[in-house]
Amino acid sequence: MIPFAAWTPDQPDFENQGLIVTNARPIAKGYQSFSALSEQTDALDGRCLGGISMRATDASGYIFAGDSTKLYSLADTSWSNVSQAGNYALNEGDFWEFAQFHETILCVTKTENIQYYTPGSSSLFADRNADLQAATIAVVRDFVVVGNTYDSADGQQPWRVRWSAIGDETDWTVSAVTGSDFQTMPSGGWVQRIIGGEFGLVFCESKIYRMTYVGPPAIFQFDDLESAKGTIAPQSVIKIGGLVYYLAADGFYACDGVQSVSIGAEIVNRFFFADVRDVSIGKVVAGYDREKNCVYWAYENDDDVDGNNDSLLVYHIQTNKWAKVSVGVEVFGSYRTTSYTPDLDYLLLETGDLLLYEDSGSMWLDELAAKYWTGADDALAPFSVNHKLGFFDGDPLTAVLTTGEFQPVPGKRSRVTRLWPLVDGGTLTARIGSRGSQADSVAWTSSGARRTSGSVSLRANGRYHRAEITISGGFNDAVGIDAEFVPEGRQ
Repeated sequence: MIPFAAWTPDQPDFENQGLIVTNARPIAKGYQSFSALSEQTDALDGRCLGGISMRATDASGYIFAGDSTKLYSLADTSWSNVSQAGNYALNEGDFWEFAQFHETILCVTKTENIQYYTPGSSSLFADRNADLQAATIAVVRDFVVVGNTYDSADGQQPWRVRWSAIGDETDWTVSAVTGSDFQTMPSGGWVQRIIGGEFGLVFCESKIYRMTYVGPPAIFQFDDLESAKGTIAPQSVIKIGGLVYYLAADGFYACDGVQSVSIGAEIVNRFFFADVRDVSIGKVVAGYDREKNCVYWAYENDDDVDGNNDSLLVYHIQTNKWAKVSVGVEVFGSYRTTSYTPDLDYLLLETGDLLLYEDSGSMWLDELAAKYWTGADDALAPFSVNHKLGFFDGDPLTAVLTTGEFQPVPGKRSRVTRLWPLVDGGTLTARIGSRGSQADSVAWTSSGARRTSGSVSLRANGRYHRAEITISGGFNDAVGIDAEFVPEGRQ
């Protein structure tokens, strides 16, 4: 068997077990189909530049998003403008960053004062601090922390990290009593992103600092975690469990708060930097698919310069395998369903604590459905290039899987006569690419369809071969191919 092994485009073609993987999702053994982005909501007025979901004390779910002029709240499938009076004016390349602190949503962008919204009491976003702007925000322990700041007293401070009073996002006055203060990073360039939690990670352009609570008088201690790495794309940084994944100037990394480990070196780093449009690299955005255990990075391909992120790199955390998907994404979010009161026609079945209802033709099991109704269901929800929120549950994309280049008879030419694609499901065609030496170009046969027997009849002569399988429709597993061949002479 010739496997569909891990995709390693940075490696040479010969004996590279995974030359091409497009529009498929990596799994432990092989690949599965990847579904298109299905749009579920109305459109924002412009490109989505950030979003967040939250669950309030009453279990209601809320979804917020922002573009260059407005902040929005989602109800069913419609967006409502909940901006402050006069709306906003973001610069090209700016994003909104959101954070939840207790019952309040806070958001920042470089050109606007910190905004807040408290469900149940707010009708519009408003200034949380009328004299503080920031590019990034996070919650570290009991403090709201912002970075790359501006205020009227000190002006633009792109190297600064500033935090609120302990437990109070309304108080930003520097005070030894409340703990509110600031720190200017001594080197590493501008503050790009702050990741919160029990400790903070401050990502600068070429350095990462660890932000640890130590109490008065310093409040926080800043340690130099990475002296030669930071991030060139602030929205490429994403925290998943105890690891933070990010794009640095030399590729993709994972950081555990102590050190960074490369996850893309000699695998996809060179491919990515050749494939991405250089001038838009700051717009790379990251998302996490909890169900599939995959990290996604959306970016603009250098071949399609329309200003949209039209490609995804997919990284499967458990297997360290990669893939590329052609789909447009503005930003990612992990969004909770908004609260919903079902129209229950009648109770169908009662068994202990489980209730089965019918709701306009759909049956619901209350132990599961209650999470959906109250807005507790949490799922990855990207924004399409049409500014609409959706899910990766549309029609399966057409996948192309190519094996590594193999030499069936060492030192001799061979003739491949038949392929047996080991693919569960889908409609597929296959072809063979062959060449006589590593200096030759690859010559491809015509594509053949899979027969009812499961095989594809082909004829290809050469010393080196590779098999390409194109699969339309959904498929469960694509593992590899079996090849039938006969040896030929040494010529």
